[in-house]
Amino acid sequence: MNVMPVAHFLKDFSDVSLPPPPGPSLEELAEERAQAVEAARAEGHEAGRAEGLAEARAETEALLAQQEADFVRRLAEARQAWVEQEGSALAASIGKALTRIHDDVLNATADVLKPFLVEAVRQRALAELSRTIEDILKREPDAGIAISGPEDLLKALEVQLSDHAGAMTFTPSSSPEVEVKAGHALLSTRISAWADRIHEAAA
Repeated sequence: MNVMPVAHFLKDFSDVSLPPPPGPSLEELAEERAQAVEAARAEGHEAGRAEGLAEARAETEALLAQQEADFVRRLAEARQAWVEQEGSALAASIGKALTRIHDDVLNATADVLKPFLVEAVRQRALAELSRTIEDILKREPDAGIAISGPEDLLKALEVQLSDHAGAMTFTPSSSPEVEVKAGHALLSTRISAWADRIHEAAA
C-alpha cells in the first residue's frame, strides 16, 4: 500500500490573488493623515498670527492712549505754570496799556473839546454881560454905554442888545476882552483867563 503525503491532499493557495481590503489603503490613510496634520498646523498658525496681531494692536492702542493722556496732562501742567509765572506780569502789562489808552483818550478828547469849551466861555460871558447892560439901561436909560472889544463879540452883543442899540456905541479893539463903560463904571469880561485855564487843564 502506497502512503501519500498529507501535502498532496492540501490545496495550494500561493497562487491565489487575494482581493484588496475594502476602504482606503494604508498609503491613502497615511496621506490623508499627513494632509490633516498640515491643515491643522496651518490653521493653528493663522489663528496664532491673528491672535498675535490683535494683541499687538491692542497694546499699540493702549500705548497711544497713555501717551495722549500724558501729553494732555503735561500741557495742562505747563499752561498752569505759565499762568502762575506770567499772570502777574501780564496783568500789570494790561493795566499799564489800559492806563495809556485812558490817558490818550482823555488827551484826544481834551484837544477836541478845547475849542468848544473856549467858545462856551465866550458865549456865557456875552450872555452875562448882556444881562448886566440891560440892568444898567433899565436903571439909567441915558447912561451912555460905550463897548469895545473883538469885532465878532461886539456883533454878537449888538444882536443881543438890538432893542437898546441907540443907547450904546461899539468900538472894535485888539483886546481879547469886551469892556463896557457906563458912566464911571467899567465892566470887563475874563474870557482870556478862562481860556488859559482850559488850555492848562487840557495840557
